[in-house]
Amino acid sequence: MYPSPPVEEPEYIRLYGRDRWAHRRGEPRLFIVWWTFYLLSASALSFGGMGFIGLVGFEVYRPAAVILLSMVGIGMGLLWPMVRLSQVAPSDTAGSFALDAFVLVMPALVVLAAQAMPWMAGWPASVGLSIGVSFVSWVVLIASLLHVYFATVRTLPRWVWMLVMLGLVLAGPIIAAPAAAAGVSPLVVESLLMMSPITAPFEAARDRLSLGVTAQVETHHFIAAASVLVIPLFAWLSPPSPRGTSHPA
Repeated sequence: MYPSPPVEEPEYIRLYGRDRWAHRRGEPRLFIVWWTFYLLSASALSFGGMGFIGLVGFEVYRPAAVILLSMVGIGMGLLWPMVRLSQVAPSDTAGSFALDAFVLVMPALVVLAAQAMPWMAGWPASVGLSIGVSFVSWVVLIASLLHVYFATVRTLPRWVWMLVMLGLVLAGPIIAAPAAAAGVSPLVVESLLMMSPITAPFEAARDRLSLGVTAQVETHHFIAAASVLVIPLFAWLSPPSPRGTSHPA
């Protein structure tokens, strides 16, 4: 009598263990802890070289604040989708990723508001507002793209979808570099830089010494920062994901 061939375990068991939902049972608490730890680490890396005692001038503090805000943009635009694409899909894609977006953007806006205070970086309110528009726009966009993937584009490998989001996040800065070298209008270059959550803080808070101000934004900065919201207008029309469907990487 020949032994029965071994029964192959489902893909989700090999990837996540017997309980496919174990990593999501603590949500959103675990996600909040992760994001809080990231913000604290980003603050330590940005301001660690300045020392913790004594006051520093604006010319020293502002570059560190910009780096902090850029790291916040990296967390929202790259690390968040990378984490979610490595996990089993939630049963309610739209609701789960909308909650993710709220958890991400509220602390990010608090950090931004703190840095824009007069006794901190001291930027004009319009500068902080333009960066906030960029953060909110990108959080909505990434949440929409995650929802679309798990709801409708499940047959596409996850790493391909991550490359799509990576390309969207970096498209503005990548195009802006050769455009500036080619002598394209500064208005276009500035708009391209505002279309990424990573470079938007650098562009919005850039010194405008030729104008006699430390930082200043104009209408095209706001338009460019909000322009990425065009994509999510259609993304949320996708049908919901079937409950309990597994999507291996």
